[in-house]
Amino acid sequence: MSTFIEDYILNPSQAIMTARQEADRRFADMDCPDDLIYDQISSPEFRLYEEIILS
Repeated sequence: MSTFIEDYILNPSQAIMTARQEADRRFADMDCPDDLIYDQISSPEFRLYEEIILS
């Protein structure tokens, strides 16, 4: 079993496609309405994380 980083070094496109498929499979049963996502994006906590990451 390899890690994403090892796979990415060998073949970036394949690694991203595989990771996306795995994420879709793992989170397919989660019910997350768009309204909830947009509410979280506008939260002060998200803005703080955004500032930390982008600065």
